[in-house]
This record gives sequence, C-alpha cells and structure tokens, in this order.
Amino acid sequence: MINKMMKIKTENVLCRILGCSAIVLAFCGIITSINPETFFVENVYGQPVELYGKGIYAYNSILTVSSRLGADFVGILGGSFLIILTFLKTDKIWVEILKTSQCVGFVYYFACLTLGIAMNTLYLFYVCSFGISILLSIHLLSKFFKQINVKEEIKIAKNVGVIRCLFISSLITIFVWSSMIVPCLISKNFGELLGVLTTEITYAIDLGILCPLMIICAVWIKNKNDNGYKLAPILLYVLFSVGPMVILQNLYCVKLGIQIPIPAFIGTILSFVVMSGVALIYLRKSMKFLVK
Repeated sequence: MINKMMKIKTENVLCRILGCSAIVLAFCGIITSINPETFFVENVYGQPVELYGKGIYAYNSILTVSSRLGADFVGILGGSFLIILTFLKTDKIWVEILKTSQCVGFVYYFACLTLGIAMNTLYLFYVCSFGISILLSIHLLSKFFKQINVKEEIKIAKNVGVIRCLFISSLITIFVWSSMIVPCLISKNFGELLGVLTTEITYAIDLGILCPLMIICAVWIKNKNDNGYKLAPILLYVLFSVGPMVILQNLYCVKLGIQIPIPAFIGTILSFVVMSGVALIYLRKSMKFLVK
C-alpha cells in the first residue's frame, strides 16, 4: 500500500513538473515574440523564405512561428489542466483517462518544439521536457491498460459513432495534409514544405503515427478488441485538442500578415474545428466504455 502511494506521489510530481515546464516554455515563446520583425533568406532550393527575426522563435519561417505561438497557448492550458488533475482523487476513472491523454498530448507538443524549430537557448529544456513526457506516457499507458477494464455491455453494442469518428477523422487528416504535400512533390517545388532546416514535423506525426493509430483503433473496436476501447478516449482527446490550436494558429497567421486562401480556410480550419467538436462528443461517450 505504501509502495503504491509512493508511486502515485512520484507520478504526480513528474506530471506537475511537466505541466510547469509546458507553461513556462510557452510563456517564453509568447512574451519574446510580441513585436514581430522579419527578414528574407534563400532556402536550399534558392527560393525566398520569410523568417521571424526576434525572440525565442527567431530564424524560423513565419508560418512555423504562427503555428508555434498558437500551440503555446494550448500548451499553457494543457499544462494548467495537467497540474489540476494531479490534485484530484485517482479513484475516479476520468481523472486517469485525462491525465494519461494529456501526457500523450505533450509528447506531440514537445516533439514539435524539439525537432521542428531552429535551435535556441531553451533547446535543452525542450529535450528534457520531451523525455519526461515520453517516460510518463509509457508509465501511464502501461498502468492504464493493466488497471482499466471494458464494460461487458459495451462489447454488445456496435459503437458505430466512435468507429466512424476515428475512421473519418483519420481520412480527413490524410486528405488535408496530402493536398498540401502531393502538389509540391509533383512539381518538385518543396519550398512550401520547408521551414528552416526541415520539413513540417506535424505532417510526419499525423500521417505516420496518429492516422494509422486511429484506423487501427476503429478496427479494434469493430472487432470487440479491448485495446480499441481503451485507446479510443486517448486518441479522441488528442484530436479534440487540435481544434483550439488550429484556431489560435490561424489568428496568429492573420496577425503576422499571412494570407489564408478561402479553400485553405475551409479545408484546414473548419475541418479540424468540426473534427475537434465531434471528438469531444465521442470522448465523453468513450470514457463510459471503461471501468476500474
């Protein structure tokens, strides 16, 4: 019993450290980027790229900076939420689901900071936070899959809504990102895909990890596999988090003078916001699948 309490205490301390780290690093990004300054350079393909010239996000493309600043606001909210969850009773299943989901979400958040922007003075803090988020997620997921069970009556139901939400969301994400990537690959004009040193990490995580996981999860639920029911709320939480982030990212795009074409607005912003709203509905439903 004492050993179990010590493990929960350690787990909560690490969650609080991770939450505080997200809040502080996000504030650093936002505060140092208040008055934008930009300049142009040539990328490796000889094309002009407009770079941000001030603050922690200096020497990143304007598009990358707008994405980061939007994500930083979500990082502050997510960090605050994770800290609050550590002070709630762990016997409530929704606390375990949301705490695990938020830590998994932070793996995505810190991966983008560590691997997706030009190196800056906070780089080692990004790396440490990324490492903590991975280790915490592995621990929480392992505990979650061992301790949480699926209600027997849920397996009798078809759960078509959750299956469709996961499957359609993955297809929409693949379509939206592919519509940006494929034309560049066909024309061999890679400038739009490049930040400073690398292609957009979001494409890699979404297309290489999240979308396949959502499809696999949908198939598992259809086949009454327990892992699908357990994984669904975590994926739906991450999907829900995308909506507020996309809205804030595009507000920063407007503030930094980036023109957003109407098709891009409809395809990217509205589709992800609608997906986020639907994911929230089915997140609440999927949490009812499980019992301690």
